[in-house]
Amino acid sequence: MARSPSFRRQTVRRNRNRVYDCLGLGICPLDYLGVVSTYPRLNQKVDLVDFKNQGGGPVPTALVAIARLGGKTALIGKIGNDHEGQLIREELESEGVDTDCLLVDKRGRSLQAFVWVDRKSGKRTVVLNNTKSSEIKPEQIKANLLRKAKYALLDGRDLEANLRACRLAREYGCEIVIDVGSYRPEVKPLLPFTDYLVIGEEFSFKFTGIEKPERALVELYRKYKPRAVVITLGEKRAIGTTDGSVFKQSGFKVQVVDTTGAGDVFHGAFIYGLTRQWEVPKAVEFACACAAMKCTALGGRTGIPTYRKALRFLRSRKTNFRY
Repeated sequence: MARSPSFRRQTVRRNRNRVYDCLGLGICPLDYLGVVSTYPRLNQKVDLVDFKNQGGGPVPTALVAIARLGGKTALIGKIGNDHEGQLIREELESEGVDTDCLLVDKRGRSLQAFVWVDRKSGKRTVVLNNTKSSEIKPEQIKANLLRKAKYALLDGRDLEANLRACRLAREYGCEIVIDVGSYRPEVKPLLPFTDYLVIGEEFSFKFTGIEKPERALVELYRKYKPRAVVITLGEKRAIGTTDGSVFKQSGFKVQVVDTTGAGDVFHGAFIYGLTRQWEVPKAVEFACACAAMKCTALGGRTGIPTYRKALRFLRSRKTNFRY
């Protein structure tokens, strides 16, 4: 059941002494990215024309984006006690993401994501190997972490842990952003807690049963009453609402190399905009620009811009807002 605005006012406790701009909870795989000149058909063999090994995952990549833009972030995730887990941790730390609350599964292994990128279009297919991993338990979500954060970014993967994070965030005045791209009906219990619902077109259609994104957007806003709903529509555009009326944001044209992580970077840049107290439409425009810049390089994180680079990019384009 959707919460009312009074629910928010009665339960939120404000804490001005925040340590993190964003605390993330989500899966953190290691990506194996291969570029192919011709996308393979079933039972066909092809050679790679480029390859990169890099940390991935929607929430970790969003946190890297926030950190590279200048924000402070921390991750609650789970890795294995293996070489891949070490690489995942080291890369996050090199980007300035706090890994003190990263959990190590001594019996399981780190997640792996195998990504095939089509050189012609930059579009990709992802296969996640989570066959030997364990979920994050609710008791592993510590209250003091949510007390320290301005925003919490959740991917909805480990539902009970996510629900505990939502309840703690609501108690301590930490605003919640949900990242759902592909359709996963199990995330439904999280939506009444959500302050900023930022989702992909596929999820909006399959979850609501409404084909037109603008109508799905308004229906989600009407039903769950978040502060904002945003639907990303690939590289073309994004739409959003903060009051039931729809605003639209065009995408930015770039030479696309790889779309891996574009939505994740969008989430990170969007949250960064919120931390600067921008209105939602401006945060969406900024997020579209950062996501486009990411697509100019192979890997979900390689092309993430610094704040200064993002400003130069925006100032070279026709934009709706001043930066």
